[in-house]
Amino acid sequence: MSRRLCAACLLAVLVVTACGEPPNKEMDQAQGAIDAARAAGADRYATAMAEPGALTGALNWYRGIPFSTKPPLGRITVPTTYIWGRQDVALARAAAELTADYVVGPYEAVELAAGHWLPETEPDAVADAILARVRST
Repeated sequence: MSRRLCAACLLAVLVVTACGEPPNKEMDQAQGAIDAARAAGADRYATAMAEPGALTGALNWYRGIPFSTKPPLGRITVPTTYIWGRQDVALARAAAELTADYVVGPYEAVELAAGHWLPETEPDAVADAILARVRST
């Protein structure tokens, strides 16, 4: 296994661990994240994360989520399309469903048979969903 892939695997395990899932699920989720990272081109991500400060910045994004003090944005009024992959190891179905509660403008959920890195693994489906939304407004 290359150093870059090891770095991507470590990142996937750290993100899954930081999410606080029960211990009996962590290994399955970590393996899913590793498999998805490989499919999405883990070497490219590992190279980017090897840049000075990049991994710290990426991890701090997730570390800071529980401490966010920004006030809620309010209801979203613009047309919104939520594109979600059924095999996403980071975002559950509830994320896509509950997002609709914050949108008062036209809302559409597009569900794909894919994982978390949709622009990389399903570029045509993502582009089609975006174009369909743009054409409908």
